[in-house]
Amino acid sequence: MSANMSAKTSASRGRILMLAPEPVLQPRGTPMSVYHRLRALSALGYTIDLITYPLGAPIEIPGVRVIRVWKPWGLARIKIGPSAPKLLLDAFMIFVAFGCLLRRRYAAIHSHEEAVFIAAILSRLFRLPHLYDMHSSLAQQLDNWRQWYAPLVRGLAHRMEAWAIGQSDALITICPALTEYVQKVAPQKPQITIENAATIDGASDAAHIQSLRAKHHLDGCQTVVYTGNFEPYQGLELLLESFVPVFKVRPQARLVIVGGRDAEIAQKRAWAKVSGVAEGIVFVGTVAPEAVQGYLLLADVLASPRITGTNTPLKLYAYLKAGKPIVATDLYTHTQVLTPEVSRLAQPVPEAFGQALLDVLSDASLARRLGQAGRELADRKFSETTYRERVAKVYELLWSAA
Repeated sequence: MSANMSAKTSASRGRILMLAPEPVLQPRGTPMSVYHRLRALSALGYTIDLITYPLGAPIEIPGVRVIRVWKPWGLARIKIGPSAPKLLLDAFMIFVAFGCLLRRRYAAIHSHEEAVFIAAILSRLFRLPHLYDMHSSLAQQLDNWRQWYAPLVRGLAHRMEAWAIGQSDALITICPALTEYVQKVAPQKPQITIENAATIDGASDAAHIQSLRAKHHLDGCQTVVYTGNFEPYQGLELLLESFVPVFKVRPQARLVIVGGRDAEIAQKRAWAKVSGVAEGIVFVGTVAPEAVQGYLLLADVLASPRITGTNTPLKLYAYLKAGKPIVATDLYTHTQVLTPEVSRLAQPVPEAFGQALLDVLSDASLARRLGQAGRELADRKFSETTYRERVAKVYELLWSAA
């Protein structure tokens, strides 16, 4: 099916109600994924009412109306993972979604993350097809944030998740690990894997890259770049510890960390000072999504040190498209996309990860070969055209199944 034909078909389907229990837009995984889904649906001719949290930068996409739930007094941020504020905001989302469904006619409901439970009920109540955009496993999330963990809770989460999958008319999964999981739970359920490969282009000309190098005093330095948040599962501590021996061998090397909040950065700065690598680490802080690309392009090596979970990091697709060599932990979170031909994979221990960084920094031909192979993989499997075609396809599956 051509994208043009899909767009014509999509335009006749009516308005979509999308539920995203996230601060859209913030530069982190699921909010960015929601944003790219909206862009693709808009390009395909859909109109969407997005119900989301009261935090996040404004977004302007043709055909998209953003409806933010009520903001509790004093709420300034929503941390990643389960939390009491999220439960309150999700409760608000129920009332807002119900009101929208009473006032407007919708063709379908598209839910993200835990909003699947809200959508599963509302879709049956209003007799609408329901597409579940599954970015992670709820049970696995409870494993990642152990303060919520208990065997009873985890077992209940598995049962609730299986019920939600069964109540959905079609599903999107974002990586092979989730696809395999859904196939075990509901093998007959229509689904399609859509990797979070869409990216936001930013300034990428040589003058801009040079200005960033000058701004952060990187002239004459080799740079290892990490982008992302500071949550424990990301493995930032592993990366920092790995950089200590790298800096001793190559004192001109710099670790550039893009992301993090002020308090988190202050803590890591203190660690760097004690560890003797303060001169070698540049903390950029959080930047706008369109600014990330510049930092990827100034890198000599891109690092993804994630240590837990099975979802593919969203950053990985931007890394591949940048055409720079990648060093990543040799875990399924990475290896469902990466191979030794397009990256240097290392065991998730400081000694091995540090040696992998040194290997790539020390071998220009290896770095060039890995970067080129990664870019070719991105062009072949993770292009914007492929992404949009898969979004169109999953909606055709939804209409067929409903």
